[in-house]
This record gives sequence, C-alpha cells and structure tokens, in this order.
Amino acid sequence: MAEKQHVPVSSLKHEEFTTDKDIAMVTEFFHVLNSEWQLKEGECDSGLKVYYQFSEDNPVVRIKGEMEVPASVAAVLDFLHCYGEQFKSNMKVLDKMCTMAAVVETADPKHKINYGQFACPKPVSDRDVLWSNYSSMLPNGDGVCLGISTEHPQHPEDTGFLGYVRGILHTAGYYCENIKGQDDKCILHYVVQMDPQGWLPVWAINLCASDQAHNVRRISEHFAKLQGAEH
Repeated sequence: MAEKQHVPVSSLKHEEFTTDKDIAMVTEFFHVLNSEWQLKEGECDSGLKVYYQFSEDNPVVRIKGEMEVPASVAAVLDFLHCYGEQFKSNMKVLDKMCTMAAVVETADPKHKINYGQFACPKPVSDRDVLWSNYSSMLPNGDGVCLGISTEHPQHPEDTGFLGYVRGILHTAGYYCENIKGQDDKCILHYVVQMDPQGWLPVWAINLCASDQAHNVRRISEHFAKLQGAEH
C-alpha cells in the first residue's frame, strides 16, 4: 500500500496550525538557545561547535550543537519533519543505534507523535523514546522542529525486567537559521537534554551526552552526500 502523502511543513505559513501553546514553547526554546553556554573545546572540528550547560533543576547536562548545512531552511525542516519510511531512514541518519522509528499519530501537518527504539551496548538495556513534535517555518523565514516526551496508549512504557527503558526528553529542538544571501545554506542549531533513565549514573550520562550535538554534523554530511550524488 502506498504511503499517505503529507503536506511539506515548509510550505505552510507560520500562523497555520500554530497554537498559543506552540508559541510559548518556541519562546521558551529560544530563551534556552540564546542563554549562556560553555564551549566544549575538544568536541569542535570541521565547522561543528559543541556547547554544554547545566540547569538548576536537572543534573543531566544540556547540550547544544551548531553547524552550517549545505541545504536550505525548507529542505532541512522537511528532513526533520517527515513520515513513514522516510522518518525511519532519517532517524538512522541521526542515530545509528536507532532500530525502529515510527510516527504514531498525526494531529495536523505541524503536530505529530513519534516513537523510536535504540540499541545500547550490553549490559545496558535498550532504550525507547516517545515524543510529541511541533515543526514550523517562522515569520522571518527560519524554521524550528521541537520535541518533548509524551505518553500515548499505543506505546505504553515497558515495565518488564528485560524490556525497553523509557528515556525522557526534557528539551529537544532544532533551529534552522537563514544565512543572508545564501538560500542554499543554513546554520543548524540543536539543543537537547535527554535522560536515558535506568540505573546509569548521571556522570556517565553526561560523559556521553555530547554525541547528541553531532546530529547537526550528521545532517550536514547527509546533505553534502546528496549534493555530491547530483553532480
């Protein structure tokens, strides 16, 4: 059966399907994005910048990655906000440990609920994450794709001893920023604070957390390969 065709989120105006709750979430995201961060010197290479931050209410580190991507804001936003097999494929670009990814529910062209499963090196239990997703172009031509953990009856938390451990996504968001005069490029920012839960100590979680900032590098490399294939 052919997959249902969805309207590209980049083709929608900012005010379409955007609620007051969404506006508040975007405002809070930019408050975090533009707050004070510490540069992680050893992680920065080939145009990638990695930053870290600790919040007063959570011992799990918050991570930010920034990098130029050889693609337009619209192309990157549609890569992030997609469906079906494309969503599963794109999640594997972001995380090679992703073994399963699906869109659980679509409320409208800007709002959906996603589910993913991730393999972990043994003896650490595999993880799964369930998150709500809002994506939109902004009035100035930039774009955002934001997520936060949620619940859904189709994917209840696994309480079995050998089952998946449900990770908690406290903050997650991409900001696709226009580069003036270069419509075929953008600056991609990614902010994430993810608690994998389980018995892992906080220091171990924070030690490995910076790899999540490399999502922007993996997306940049993905679009660079696409460009190379076209020539």
